Amino acid sequence: MQTSSVLEDDHIVSESTAKESMKNKTSKASTSSPILSCNLKGFRSDVCEIYSKVRIHVGEELGFEVVVNNTSSHDVEEFAKTVNSFDVMMGVHGAGLTNEVFLPTNAVLIQIVPFGNLEGMSENDFGKGARNMMLKYLQYSIIEEESTLIDLYPRDHAVFRDPESIHRQGWAAMGEIYLNQQNVKLNITRFKPVLARALELLS
Repeated sequence: MQTSSVLEDDHIVSESTAKESMKNKTSKASTSSPILSCNLKGFRSDVCEIYSKVRIHVGEELGFEVVVNNTSSHDVEEFAKTVNSFDVMMGVHGAGLTNEVFLPTNAVLIQIVPFGNLEGMSENDFGKGARNMMLKYLQYSIIEEESTLIDLYPRDHAVFRDPESIHRQGWAAMGEIYLNQQNVKLNITRFKPVLARALELLS
């Protein structure tokens, strides 16, 4: 999945900044803003746009300190400490969410599920594991209007009207359409209650 979305310089949080956030969290009182990590490592580029929307329109309004977990360190211990400083981690379904293993107990994982009846797969891949690790888990499923598939297929196509028929064609066909061709255009109004719920779970 490829898009031209990029983060402006002031939207990028480097590894050193993420480490600094971890230090600040340790030194602040318990009333400090919870840290929301937008996990970009290994993610599709559409997450850049998602992060920008969350940071500008929602994060600060709800009281989150929004950072990008985009570190490339090969020091697993240091990386684990950084992720362990986050209160909430969110991201589109994908391998990057495996970083949930480093989150602290009772942290919140938010998985954004692409369109195409992928809820069960997403739950099995990351939701069950999150609960087993005593994390709070929230799952947000996008609707047709939040998918770039509407730019590729007519609205009466089986891609929208009968996703299960695409699934029955096998993993290759399903994956090509719903995982490779699709990007997410997050509706921040729909998504805002999910972040609000994450904040409630932290209290």
